[in-house]
Amino acid sequence: MPVDYIPDSKAGQLICNVISFFFRKASWAEVGKSTEKNFFCKALYCLMALIPLRTLNKAYEKFVRGLNRSPTAYLRCLAVPVITSKGHSGYWRYKADCWNA
Repeated sequence: MPVDYIPDSKAGQLICNVISFFFRKASWAEVGKSTEKNFFCKALYCLMALIPLRTLNKAYEKFVRGLNRSPTAYLRCLAVPVITSKGHSGYWRYKADCWNA
């Protein structure tokens, strides 16, 4: 699984998580607009499905390149959210110096 640098600050990591969440949901939009039962979520998926996949992929690449331009203290796999061992949703992050050792 690929890992990318994420900001050192908690606020920066939160912003990074929100942007990553958007890209994951937008990539799923074609399926979501057909399968989602919640009207509001279904409407959002329909809007996101209007974004061409090629455009979405280019924007995601640019986002990741921007993150990896300058090494930080933390790395994370942006592609998937995880469930922590304590049972709540969260995002794994790794100390970069341990990963690169």
